[in-house]
Amino acid sequence: MNVVLDTNVLVSGLLKTSGNPAKIVNLIVRREVILFLDSRIFSEYKEVLKRDKFMFNPEKISVLLDYFKKIARFISPVPLNVRFVDPYDLPFYEVAKASDSYLITGNIKHFPKNDDKIFLSKNFIEFYKLRKMKMSDSKKSKK
Repeated sequence: MNVVLDTNVLVSGLLKTSGNPAKIVNLIVRREVILFLDSRIFSEYKEVLKRDKFMFNPEKISVLLDYFKKIARFISPVPLNVRFVDPYDLPFYEVAKASDSYLITGNIKHFPKNDDKIFLSKNFIEFYKLRKMKMSDSKKSKK
């Protein structure tokens, strides 16, 4: 399952290790889902995670970003002619569309309506669990 992770979800997952954003970060780290990025998203991750206000350990952030660089699939999406209130959201949407990924965000209102591949973290976790159960059931029925 392919995902694009909005920076706000990544930050939330690192700040609070027990919530749904943290579960999604863990899915990525355990490689249960495939993270898709482009250079713009990766640069935003680096810039935001180094902000003093979050007080993240710089060495741990460096290790995490190096790991993401290793496991993520980097692409160069085709620019889309879509307007966003926040232009910083456009790279996430472009990468999600180009990679046929689920986009996980904390700001669903910032993205086009009627797109069934854009999730809040809570909804993605529910979707992921349901899909995993269905896959497990289909494997059992084949035996």
